[in-house]
Amino acid sequence: MEMKKPVGRREIKKAATRERIIEVARELIAQQGFLETTILQITDMADVSERTFFRYFESKDDLLLLDLVSYFDLVEAEVMRRPRSEDPLRALLEAIVSGIHQRIDEVLEVPIFRPHRSGVDLTGQLARNYLNFELRVAQALTDRLVDSGVDAETARFRADVAAKLGVSTLRAAVREVFQELPERLHPETDQLIGRIERAFAIAAEEFQLFSQAGVLHGQ
Repeated sequence: MEMKKPVGRREIKKAATRERIIEVARELIAQQGFLETTILQITDMADVSERTFFRYFESKDDLLLLDLVSYFDLVEAEVMRRPRSEDPLRALLEAIVSGIHQRIDEVLEVPIFRPHRSGVDLTGQLARNYLNFELRVAQALTDRLVDSGVDAETARFRADVAAKLGVSTLRAAVREVFQELPERLHPETDQLIGRIERAFAIAAEEFQLFSQAGVLHGQ
């Protein structure tokens, strides 16, 4: 069994610096708003240089997506914890739901589902984060399938299809839930999870109908 290398002092210091910047940024943004908060204010209060800030973040806008990235990390880890007997799409759905239950406060933060409230167009950054999430899910699902005995080539293709279908289904469900709500309200946990589960059921049903029609067999 391979031993994990101990975390060095440098890595611990870097992690602490990043967390301090995030904590200060959250405090300032909560007090005065995102647009009014500057990088200089953040670095002064965190007692770091602007150069240090840019070692951790490409721009101030990245601070709005921290909870989304953290949630995606959690879902990826949950995918790998799910029983290998589950099919890929089911494992992803259960991981998504588990992640919401564990991190409901962060998952429902404005920047994740309503980035326009910040006054910043995060469309491109959201798309990149979702794409990165999709790629990571595909790798996790591939590893699961290989572990269960599926050959590597088949596993990669099957996992890629499941990841693309699952992440697109998640985005569609979330979009619909928030479109139904007044601007300043968050959905109830059961409402959000129920819509996500319904969306996955529809995806599975459509796929089954597609198969039954003979399209998958060239008929």
